[in-house]
Amino acid sequence: MKQRGFIMLGLIGFLPVLVTLLISISALGLYLKTRSSTHYKCRKELLSIQKEMVQSLNQLQALNPKATGLRAQEKILKASLAVAVVSNPPAVPGLRAQLAANQAQQSSLHLKQLAIIGSATVKSKHSLTNLRSDLHAQNIYSDIPRLAVEPIPPSAIAPDYVPVRQFEFRQAISVEWQNDKNKYLKPLFENERNLPTLKGQCSATISKNARNQWTEKLGMASL
Repeated sequence: MKQRGFIMLGLIGFLPVLVTLLISISALGLYLKTRSSTHYKCRKELLSIQKEMVQSLNQLQALNPKATGLRAQEKILKASLAVAVVSNPPAVPGLRAQLAANQAQQSSLHLKQLAIIGSATVKSKHSLTNLRSDLHAQNIYSDIPRLAVEPIPPSAIAPDYVPVRQFEFRQAISVEWQNDKNKYLKPLFENERNLPTLKGQCSATISKNARNQWTEKLGMASL
C-alpha cells in the first residue's frame, strides 16, 4: 500500500510536467502548421501576380511588330519628304500629311503600351495589399512589383518593349513577412517579449519554359 502511495504521489507530482509538455507540443504543432499555411499563401499569391505579369508581357510584345512597322514607315516617309522638298515640292503637303498620320498612330500605340505596363503595376500592388491582409502580418516587406521591360529604341514615339538584361532576376518579387504576436506560442513563455517572431520569405519570377514561352515560377527563397 505504501509503495502504491508513493507511486500515486509521484504521478501527481509529474502531472504538471506532463500537462506542460502536452501544451508545448500542441502549441508547437499549431505554430508549425500556421507557418506552413502562411508560406503557402505567400507563394500562391506571388505566383498569381507573376501570372498576370506574363499576360501583360505577352500583350506588350504582341504590339512590337506593329510598332516596328510604323517606325519603318516613318523613316521612309521622312526620307521621301526630304527628297520632295528639293526635287518635287507639290508632293510635300501629301507626304507631310502621311507623316503626321503615321506619328499619330504611333502615339496611339504608345498609349496602349503604357496602359498595359501601368495596369500590370496597379494590379500587382493591389494583390500585395491583399497578401498583407491574408497573412495577418504586422510587417511585410516586398519589392515594388513592375514589369521589367525597356523601350527599344528609347527615343521612338512607339518603341518595341523588350525584357531587360537579367530579366528573371530583375522581374522577381520577394516578400518577407513577420508577425510578432504569435498567439500559439504564448503558453510556452511567461513574458510576451520573449515570444519568437513568426516570419518567413517567399519569391516568384518569370522565365522561359521548354517551349520558349514565358511562365511564372517560384524563386529560390520559396523552395
